[in-house]
Amino acid sequence: MLRKLLLAISSRPPISVEQNPAKRHDAVMVPGPGICNFIGMEYYAGILNRTFLVCGFRSSVCGVRIRGVISNPLYLPPAQAVDPMAYVDQGLLARYTDVTLESMDLVSLDDANFRYTRADIESISLDMQPKWGMGNVLYSGRVLMKLKESKAREFILLGLQDVQQVIDQLASFN
Repeated sequence: MLRKLLLAISSRPPISVEQNPAKRHDAVMVPGPGICNFIGMEYYAGILNRTFLVCGFRSSVCGVRIRGVISNPLYLPPAQAVDPMAYVDQGLLARYTDVTLESMDLVSLDDANFRYTRADIESISLDMQPKWGMGNVLYSGRVLMKLKESKAREFILLGLQDVQQVIDQLASFN
């Protein structure tokens, strides 16, 4: 029991293609409608979390909730745990099939969804420090989006995603 508790609150380092370039060919580029797409988990209300498909467009960055709470210890076989799409609830994702993600319609489908214009975003950066509390959940790093008028958003990229490529693509739109 104590081992499970310690594992649940551990701060495992991210799996990173920067630290192991041989893994770069294994990194998954998430499919989606944006020029840049990634699967990111965000903490909210202290200890809860939710997962988004975040899409970067030339004029905006949008996110749609594609999974509810991920509990820890979550166990997926290693080959599955590195695939960001393994963390997606396909039923939730299907809700957005006929929605234009750059429109404000997506926000009305779920209160957690978001859309920020490029003017709303002050900066986007990368954080490769271990994230406390991730336990068994494999992640690649964190994307920090600082907003001009409200709080910052922190997205933990689930599975093996090329975080540097995501950051570079998002930064190229500014």
